[in-house]
Amino acid sequence: MRVLFVVPPLAGHVNPTLAVAAELTARGHQVAWTGPAASLATLLPAGARLYSAGDRGAADGYDVLHRRWRDLRGVAALRFLWEEALIPLAHAMLPGVHAAVEAFTPDVLVADQQALAGPLAARRHGLPWVTSATTSAEFTRPFDGFPKVGEWVARRIADLLADCGAPADWDPRFSPHLVLVFSTPELVGEGARLA
Repeated sequence: MRVLFVVPPLAGHVNPTLAVAAELTARGHQVAWTGPAASLATLLPAGARLYSAGDRGAADGYDVLHRRWRDLRGVAALRFLWEEALIPLAHAMLPGVHAAVEAFTPDVLVADQQALAGPLAARRHGLPWVTSATTSAEFTRPFDGFPKVGEWVARRIADLLADCGAPADWDPRFSPHLVLVFSTPELVGEGARLA
């Protein structure tokens, strides 16, 4: 089996995939990564197969964006994350992810929850995908007390789907096939959105 990991250029999102990829490789599968290559090349093991996706979107530097986001709190942080990072990253990465799928011909994609280009490409190419969630935040019903914020996020996702010509009424943050949450039951909690 061939597995393509679609990741943002952030160590905390790449590192969990390394252990999964090592286990897959030990079992005889082939693995590759796609994302902003300039950043990922320093995070992946030597000799890892890497397909560039989103390097042109990295002109301002994802590290700079991440540092700016880190200093924000509450709704301001959420708005910044979606408007300045996740949506632009999805648009920047999508052409490269499509090219990586065509070049590597994976059987499945493992897409980080913040690398929305992965599920978009998987749907377009008719491939199953797995969500890689490096935080349990999306599974603890974070907007239950703030429904307008949840609606705002849903509109951002709907706009992204429309912009990319994807079908509506699905959420690229949650694979219908499998979701890997790198957390513990204690952090996820009893009210988690789990199948």
